[in-house]
Amino acid sequence: MKYAFLYLLVSTLTCVSAQSVDSIAIKQIDSLIKVSRSLTAKNDFDKALEVNAAAEKITLEKLGKESAAYGSTSYNCGRISYAKGDYLEAEKWYLESKVIREKVLGRLHPDFSMTLGNLAILYEDMGQNLKAEQYYRESLELRRITLGANHQGYSVSLNNLGLFYLKIGKLHDAEPLLLEAMEHRRRLLDSLHPDYQGSLINLGLLYSKTGQYTISEQYYLELKGILENHNKTNLPEYANALNRLASVYANMADYKKAEPLFLQALQISESTLGKDHVQYISNLYDLGLMYFYMGNYENAWHNIQQVAAFYRRYELTETSAYVKSLNVLANIAYYARNELDTAVLLYKQVLAILEKNAGKDQSDYASTLENLANLYTYRKNFDKALPLFLESLKITEAVHGKNHPFYALTLCNLSLFYQSTEDFQRAETGF
Repeated sequence: MKYAFLYLLVSTLTCVSAQSVDSIAIKQIDSLIKVSRSLTAKNDFDKALEVNAAAEKITLEKLGKESAAYGSTSYNCGRISYAKGDYLEAEKWYLESKVIREKVLGRLHPDFSMTLGNLAILYEDMGQNLKAEQYYRESLELRRITLGANHQGYSVSLNNLGLFYLKIGKLHDAEPLLLEAMEHRRRLLDSLHPDYQGSLINLGLLYSKTGQYTISEQYYLELKGILENHNKTNLPEYANALNRLASVYANMADYKKAEPLFLQALQISESTLGKDHVQYISNLYDLGLMYFYMGNYENAWHNIQQVAAFYRRYELTETSAYVKSLNVLANIAYYARNELDTAVLLYKQVLAILEKNAGKDQSDYASTLENLANLYTYRKNFDKALPLFLESLKITEAVHGKNHPFYALTLCNLSLFYQSTEDFQRAETGF
């Protein structure tokens, strides 16, 4: 898991000598920041900002802007803004804190590296990957210098950078970082520690993404065994382990092993969390996706419909999870149910959400264009299909380059389109 709030919870107000500041003010500010953090944890963001503003007012009156206390109030304002989803405001205050902490405390102070770490997470969530990578790497190096390579805080930074690379598809860069984090945690932590188990999950996910399913299986089996050995089989964490292991078997097309694990995970999630919990919905989606790949389209349709209804009910219709559910439903409507009008509407919904969230220059947008183009080709609506194929090809080249398998696949589908229109010269050129 990503420890966005680890950076937030361990930092305390940096106090300076009582000979140079009002110690009463320091205690007041520290107390107000703690109250503000408690309110943030309860999602009472407006009240949290109000309390933090009171701490900032005391800071400016008693200590001035160039003080460690002002760095802390700025940092706290950034974390509240981040928690409420106001990323631009969070960026403003994190950068303010960075400037103050570097000037007052120095680059080697732990609070400075914490600010860098949170900036990295913020920029990752904003899709600004170059800035995110810069701050992740800088924070990692500072923690290595200040904490040492054997400190748990250093392994957290290794893990966060590794997860960042995993998320953006730089799997080769992610592997050594996640392996080093796992090595540290095997040495420093008990197997029941969340960070230890988190590393098992991260490595399982990495090797699943690289298609090394037998390695992925071993990490998930270790996690499953740890929980079983400590009688923790009726917990959501165990359901999560089962679901991840089932996904590996599903990717291996070993559905006889996958299905009972998926069903057991779903039952545990329902009994411990309820059907309206995101983990239950995630388990339901994975089970539905397996049914889709098995060709059991009715069960797949039934499960994924429930997933999509959950996100609509809670007004989460701009999330990637909702987009994925719509895409599966569109594919079932097209390929299995022959409900082509329904499929067109669903594909267009997916495109609209993707464009609104992150623009057109993304792999998911290109692949959805291609799905819609294939549908139009099937309907012999060639005038609608061709511009979609060409746009998909252009985006795929921009995102992945001409040497990527996705580009080759799109080129192949374009060639098949030209065959359908009996333009064999262009079809042959494409192949």
